[in-house]
Amino acid sequence: MNTRPAHSYKFQKKPKVKVYWLTHTPWQRDWESDWIQELLANADFETEIENVEDFQTCSPNSIVVFNKSLPYVEYLQQYEQRDFSFVGIHLSDEYLNDSYKAYTYKSCKAIFRNYYHAVLQQYPKVTTFALGYKLGFWDNYKGPRPQRKSNRPYKWSFAGASKNQVRKKSLETFEDIKPHFVHYETGNSFENPVTGLDIETYRNVMLDSKFVICPMGNVNLDTFRLYECLEAGAVPVALSKTSSQQYEPSYFQRLFDAITEKNEIIPFVCEDSWEKCKTKMLELGSDDQLYEDTRHTVCAFWKRYKDSLRKKLCETVKHYLLN
Repeated sequence: MNTRPAHSYKFQKKPKVKVYWLTHTPWQRDWESDWIQELLANADFETEIENVEDFQTCSPNSIVVFNKSLPYVEYLQQYEQRDFSFVGIHLSDEYLNDSYKAYTYKSCKAIFRNYYHAVLQQYPKVTTFALGYKLGFWDNYKGPRPQRKSNRPYKWSFAGASKNQVRKKSLETFEDIKPHFVHYETGNSFENPVTGLDIETYRNVMLDSKFVICPMGNVNLDTFRLYECLEAGAVPVALSKTSSQQYEPSYFQRLFDAITEKNEIIPFVCEDSWEKCKTKMLELGSDDQLYEDTRHTVCAFWKRYKDSLRKKLCETVKHYLLN
C-alpha cells in the first residue's frame, strides 16, 4: 500500500503582459508579427496582443510596438502623463528621422529598435536588434531543420526588387558562379503580387542556396533578406560598410555586439567590396567540408543571437513591468 501522504498541487497562473500594437497594419498581418512573437515567447509570462484602434486605450506595465505609420508620440505621451510604465519596440526607422522624444520619458523603461546608428548611443535605454523575417516565412514548411539541410543546389541566389542599377551591378559580380538563382520583381513593394515570388517559393529558394547575396536596403546596409537567409540556414553575403556607414569593423559587428559577446567575429561573408565578397565565397565554396563547417558556425551564431535577444527582451519585461 502506498503510505505517502496525499498532496494537493496548485498551478500558479503565469502573469499576462499587454502588448499594444500601434501600427497601420493589424498585428496579425504586420510584416514583423511572427518575429516579434518569437522574441516574446517566454516561460515566465504570457502576452496578450491588442491592436490600438482607440488612442485612449493604454494600461500600465505594457509593451508598445510602434512605427511612424501612426502618431506614436501623441499616444506615448499618455503613458508619461499617467505614469504608466512601458517597454517600447520601435520598428521601421530605416531613415533615422523618427522622433525619439519618448525614449527620454520616465515612463519609458527600455526601447528595443531596429537599425543601428551611432547617434542612438546618446539614449541609454536603447537596444538595437535585428530586423528579423517576414510574416509567414515558415508557414507550411515540413522539411528538415535548416541547419541539417546540406543539399543546396544553388551556389548563390537573390530574389527581390532590382531597385536601381547599382544593385544590379553588384549582382553582376557573381554571375559567373553557377548554378545560381536570380529573380527580380518590379515596383517598390516588398512582395509584388504580380512579379514577385510568393513567400513559400522565396523561402524554398533560400533553403536551396549555399549563399544568399544581401545588398543594402533603401538607405541602410541592413535588410530583412539577411535574416531570412540566416533563418534558412544559408550563408549571407553582405557589405561591411558604405560611404555613409563607415563602422569599424563593420555595421553588422556593431549591430550584433548589442546582444552577443562583444567583438564576437561575424561568421558570414561580410567584406568592404563585392569583389572581396566574391573571393571569400569562392574560397569557402571550393571545399565542401569548409563550407559546411562555416554554414554550421553561421547557424549556431544565429541561434545564439536569437536566444540571447529573447532572453534580454524577456528579462527586461520581467524586471520593469512585472516586479
